[in-house]
Amino acid sequence: MGEVYKARDTRIDRTVAIKVLPTQLAGNAELKQRFEREAKSISTLNHPHICTLYEFDSHDGTDYLVMEHLEGESLAERISRKGSLPLDEAIRTAVQIAHALDAAHRHGVVHRDLKPGNIMLAETGAKLLDFGLAKLADPATGAEADVPSSVPTEAQPLTEKGAILGTFQYMAPEQLEGEASDARTDIFAFGAVIYEMVTGKRAFEGKTQASLIGAILEREPQAMTSVQPLAPRALERIVRKCLAKAPHDRYHSAHDLADELTWVGEPIASDTTIAEAPGNGHKKLGVSFLLGALVAGLALFSLSPNEAAEDVARFVIPLPESIRSNLTTTMALAPDGSRIAYISGDRIHVRELGELEARPLAGTEGDPRELEFSPDSQWVAYWSSGELKKVAASGGAPLRLGEIEVQPFGLTWTDDDVLHFGGGPTGDIWQIPATGGTPSIGLQTTRAAWRPQLLPDGRTYLFMLPNGIAVQSPNDNEPRMLHGPVLDVRYLESGHLLFQAPNDLLAVPFDATRVELTGSPVPIVQGSDWQFDVARNGTLVYLPAGAASDKRLVWVDRSGAVTPAVDERQAFVHPQLSVDDRRVAVSFAPSFSRAADIWVYELTRGTRTRVTTESARDENPIWSPDGERIVFMSPGEGLLRTSADGSGAREVLLKDDTIRIPRSFSPEGKRLAFTSLSNASFQDLGVLDLETQEAEPFVVAEFMERSPTFSPDGRLVAYVSNASGRREIYVEPYPGPGPRVVISTEGGYDPVWSRDGGELFYRNGDQMMAVPVTRAPQFSSGVPEVLFEREFLADIYNSGGHSYDVAADGRFLMIESGDTREELHIVLNWLEELEARVPGAR
Repeated sequence: MGEVYKARDTRIDRTVAIKVLPTQLAGNAELKQRFEREAKSISTLNHPHICTLYEFDSHDGTDYLVMEHLEGESLAERISRKGSLPLDEAIRTAVQIAHALDAAHRHGVVHRDLKPGNIMLAETGAKLLDFGLAKLADPATGAEADVPSSVPTEAQPLTEKGAILGTFQYMAPEQLEGEASDARTDIFAFGAVIYEMVTGKRAFEGKTQASLIGAILEREPQAMTSVQPLAPRALERIVRKCLAKAPHDRYHSAHDLADELTWVGEPIASDTTIAEAPGNGHKKLGVSFLLGALVAGLALFSLSPNEAAEDVARFVIPLPESIRSNLTTTMALAPDGSRIAYISGDRIHVRELGELEARPLAGTEGDPRELEFSPDSQWVAYWSSGELKKVAASGGAPLRLGEIEVQPFGLTWTDDDVLHFGGGPTGDIWQIPATGGTPSIGLQTTRAAWRPQLLPDGRTYLFMLPNGIAVQSPNDNEPRMLHGPVLDVRYLESGHLLFQAPNDLLAVPFDATRVELTGSPVPIVQGSDWQFDVARNGTLVYLPAGAASDKRLVWVDRSGAVTPAVDERQAFVHPQLSVDDRRVAVSFAPSFSRAADIWVYELTRGTRTRVTTESARDENPIWSPDGERIVFMSPGEGLLRTSADGSGAREVLLKDDTIRIPRSFSPEGKRLAFTSLSNASFQDLGVLDLETQEAEPFVVAEFMERSPTFSPDGRLVAYVSNASGRREIYVEPYPGPGPRVVISTEGGYDPVWSRDGGELFYRNGDQMMAVPVTRAPQFSSGVPEVLFEREFLADIYNSGGHSYDVAADGRFLMIESGDTREELHIVLNWLEELEARVPGAR
């Protein structure tokens, strides 16, 4: 291996590293010439995370390379000295190296010797060393030859002993088998490096070279989360994809890999507000606060068993196969910890913790939402079809409590036998006796409050706003913010707030008397979803995070056979095909609380274009009939339009206090059908005239309507309504008047017309249904037929957006989801563990 030493280069007035080249280069003119070309190609990159190579030269018969001198230590030395890196540092380093790989790969340079010894941890960030110097062709054989590399630092270089084995540790299968390598070879090695940074262990190990090679070729590494429990599930999926045995199963570019790593490394919230003592104002904490909380959580996670409560017990409840992918975002745990209620499909299920199976509650069929147990754990309150109801947890006929047109924004059942709920987009917190009656305002708010919880003083509410956790009493004119955006929150009598941030469940001490936070949030569960609850007896239940980005677009024929449409996995939602079927517009929505963007894929070429880049939730893309523009919705911004190639500005088509979800263009492109969410009626249908930009109602009823879809001739609109007590497909003439025809017979959602208008498709659970229709001389429909039954992603927000589309040749473009939830996690006596890790503010 070539010697490295530092010197002062007077030509550039800078300390440099001088690398003496290996003798196999010095004695081979053609190989040395290739080496020089590679070195110069790297020098032109001028990338902040690639070690600069200044020049190649010879002096007194010695060949050497003048390189950038770096102060610091190699990643290999750091891991050897301290073990795994803190998660935030590991992800930050991985992002920097991924960008370096991307820059080099774009210039046609492949490293082929990526390992911790070739990554320098300098003051300015991570630096990739010896890039491209390993990919040198042997002129005698034409095969690429590995040239050993060394680290241009003051640290002791690696010795010859073990160098080959060290290289083998990070070699991709195709390298070991002597096949051609490309950028995906580097991505395999990079996956092994990330694994080692996060866990402190190598992904593949063996006592001999033969056993090590066998491990790389045939075995999967131990799951990262089993070695480092706080490693994000999303990061584990990224590393697993990098380490795929076949190159085509890995990321195809370091650019995509860098994007995903950046997403995983995003802070829980970009801006967090903590209320200080009265008179001191508010203190805003940013990323440093969140990273500090994460570090604190990592430290607390490492408590020995003797430091935690001895009687804490953990177990899981398997979910039946039929409901794993259909579990909604509503789940409730009885206050005494004896049973769990959740919604799956179209009804409520109750699972006694002491029983093996859940029981569906008869009479709750339809479209139930918002579950809450009574304080005595005997009743379950819920909302369905404009009414608030309750049903005995043991079963029985549901009882009507009162009429509530708008779906409640979270339910809370207090000890005085009163139900409290948010009032919808225009604000206010409402209450209604649990014995039934007329709703009344419990607190006037100026903004939409969700999941209101009455604090011990009986006057102050804790609730969520779009921008975070807030508190307000009748004496306050405005809500007071406690914390930045979260997915859900619970007040605990132990003196804590428990809240769900993206992928993590966190706890923070909370003084209910002074109504303020008294500490920093600490991660409690790494890799949780937005469903969780805590019983008064100390039982915790939560749903592990699904693989949000582990979804792919697929073609499905009428028999259910699946072929890939796009050769990558992403957090896909709401796909729609262009009129020529060559492109698909789709949202990337990794989490409810994170930004979502619109992308367009060229299906024939396999390329993609980012259409929206704002830090907002841009979703539900709809193609204009000419294929030039895309209409989409963004909460808070309204209905928007932009060019399909991403070059145009965002044009606001319609904006007010109503949320509108775009669904379908009329064939001439002059009108847009949408679902409307407002305080007057939860979901109605409307049509926007794109020339006048004026909206007019189409279907306004006391029930929930969604997914309005124009027929190919524009004379009919298919949509979903729960007027019968469950979701069914209806068709009405447009603009009307005319008869409304029921299409489905046993429930249905997400209608899509065939391109010729001769069939109407819809989904019913995992079934894809087809109904033959005749439009002239008058509309009529045939008997629904099941085309296939298979699990594909549904509309995860249940808002009426596209979950699939149909091409002109009759194939279905659908989303195959890896986001299946197999089990609920239960922790008994969890409050004792919580108090040990995060002392509360009682």
